[in-house]
Amino acid sequence: MMTNDEDPDWLAYLQQMQREAERKMTLAAQYAIQLLRRHKLPCVMAQYCGCGDSGQVESLTVLKLSVDRQQLLTMGIYADGKQCGLDKRKTRSLGKLPFPEDFPKALSSTLFGKASLEDCLIALVEHMTPDSYEINEGGQGVVIFDAHQGMAHCLHGSNYIEIQYDCQSVEVDPVAPETPQGGKKTGGKRKAS
Repeated sequence: MMTNDEDPDWLAYLQQMQREAERKMTLAAQYAIQLLRRHKLPCVMAQYCGCGDSGQVESLTVLKLSVDRQQLLTMGIYADGKQCGLDKRKTRSLGKLPFPEDFPKALSSTLFGKASLEDCLIALVEHMTPDSYEINEGGQGVVIFDAHQGMAHCLHGSNYIEIQYDCQSVEVDPVAPETPQGGKKTGGKRKAS
């Protein structure tokens, strides 16, 4: 009997899907860095979260500094960024910059018209996150597009439920069966009188 791990068509399909996801991730990172440089935005941090089949980018912040790997790892522990060395005075709002006309259709065919640069960056973040991060217990993370260093990072944490079963038993002394009051328990048939 052949298992899924041994089925060459199944493996080929998974490998092809992985290559396509990596291609889109690379394209998203390259395009995001180009956009940031075009608009003179040094670094953008996006925080995302999802569970129960629903997920989205929670916040998008422009930073006036690059984020090193240690700060990125610390963001995984302190998801709000407050305790990882980010000075909030060095951040500014992205605002509603116009949507870029050269946005790659391979990354999203749904963005058009009145979409903003913020909408565009959110779509690019989605290509940096693991597939299905919002399913079941979900996951959360931080995506950084750093135009100064020419790098894109995704720090992701997956949530899992751990189930621990405990069994508690109580031993009780056996009790003799009750008999009707005033009567004797007989072991057989009654005799007719």
